[in-house]
Amino acid sequence: MTFEKKVIFFDLDNCLYPKSYAIHNMMASRITAYFADKLNIPEDEAERLREIYYRHYGIAIRGLVLHHQIDAVDYDKRVDQSLPLEKVIKRDDRLREMLLELRQKYKLWVFTNAYIVHCSRVLALMGIADCFHGVTYCDYDAKDLIAKPMPEMYARVMKDAGVTNKENCIFFDDSYGNIIGAKDFGWKYTIQLVEHQEPLPEPQAGSHVIRDIHEAKDFLDSIFKDDD
Repeated sequence: MTFEKKVIFFDLDNCLYPKSYAIHNMMASRITAYFADKLNIPEDEAERLREIYYRHYGIAIRGLVLHHQIDAVDYDKRVDQSLPLEKVIKRDDRLREMLLELRQKYKLWVFTNAYIVHCSRVLALMGIADCFHGVTYCDYDAKDLIAKPMPEMYARVMKDAGVTNKENCIFFDDSYGNIIGAKDFGWKYTIQLVEHQEPLPEPQAGSHVIRDIHEAKDFLDSIFKDDD
């Protein structure tokens, strides 16, 4: 029987870096402006539609592509690629050191609904791009956008990472919906990142909650202490 290494899937935005960077807020304002411009609607209606699509599809652009035939790559250039990430994101050597330690035991994988351009920028600025064995992202070039929390996305990342046993999948994400999606898909270890200033979710979405992504190794050591 072939041994299969456990894979840790890390969400990117608001997970590998803190929410205090407020990148989501910058992104949301750009998405709303894009909706208003492309659909020729008032800003308040654009905001309402953005929130509906985000809740329903996991990413707002999927709603735009499905219902309005918007070019997702053009959207990415106008929204994600316009973000001044260089002024906000800081190198995180503490996180880098932890990830390199985890690499000795696990396969590490970035699992994001962002496009590859945004993902690559973030990882490079944080100084952790070489810590991961691979990345699975939302392919904006595809005709049908697949994103978390769709079950097809969890199946895709397992295939990409070369893992077949769902019990060997460990998932960190800040999104309640994405954690629920992973749990419903059958992943055993579904860990929601809820930062210290945020209330704990009721009910709890996944198998565990963690307050600081820098504590991921200590957390996993406590769960898998008998595996060594």
